[in-house]
Amino acid sequence: MKDLKKYEMPYRESKEYVDNIVERATEQAISRQRTTKTHTLYKYITAAAVTVILAGSAIIYYNHTNFSKELIAENSTSPVDDFLNSITDEEIQMLPYYEVEEIPEY
Repeated sequence: MKDLKKYEMPYRESKEYVDNIVERATEQAISRQRTTKTHTLYKYITAAAVTVILAGSAIIYYNHTNFSKELIAENSTSPVDDFLNSITDEEIQMLPYYEVEEIPEY
């Protein structure tokens, strides 16, 4: 084995200076880690809120379109059709002779 000589660095810093630099770097790393965790938490909360809003609006839209279709299906027979189905053949023959006086306006 070679003889290991202790090589000295070209710059000489005091131990207090190096300790101070290491302490500041450690504090900055810890504060950045807290900020990153908080920032990530806000991202997840925002993503969850957007998902809930989109799902809610999709459900409301789906229910609204189905409700409209149900109303249309229920009103398939009109009152005029009901009236014409309820009168007799003799009354149908008299319809062209029936005159309507002026319709009052309210």
